Amino acid sequence: MTNAENIFTQDWIAESSNWSNNINLEGFTYFAYTHNTDVTLSSNSENIHEKIKIFPNPTQNTLYVLNINTVQNISVYNNLGQLILETKEEKINIEKLIPGVYFFKFQTKKRMETIKIIKK
Repeated sequence: MTNAENIFTQDWIAESSNWSNNINLEGFTYFAYTHNTDVTLSSNSENIHEKIKIFPNPTQNTLYVLNINTVQNISVYNNLGQLILETKEEKINIEKLIPGVYFFKFQTKKRMETIKIIKK
């Protein structure tokens, strides 16, 4: 590909080729593609093993939080944005909440993450 590009460029600049007079490059877009061997496919600096997980979802009574050691605070909001509950527990009892959608906001030292939970 590089050799063909060099021949084309040299002929075009020198105007030494008969075919260069018959080419219309108006509106032409040229792309040069390269590849990198040392590419990072993730921009998340936090270790993947530290990812917060909450299950089961949907649930009826109890939620469990994995990697609770990274969590500083858990705030639970209803679908109107009202704060319903705050905790730091690994096992969260939501038996008294009415069925619906709730948003669990997890605060760590590095980030904040919100997970939608459905209460049956």
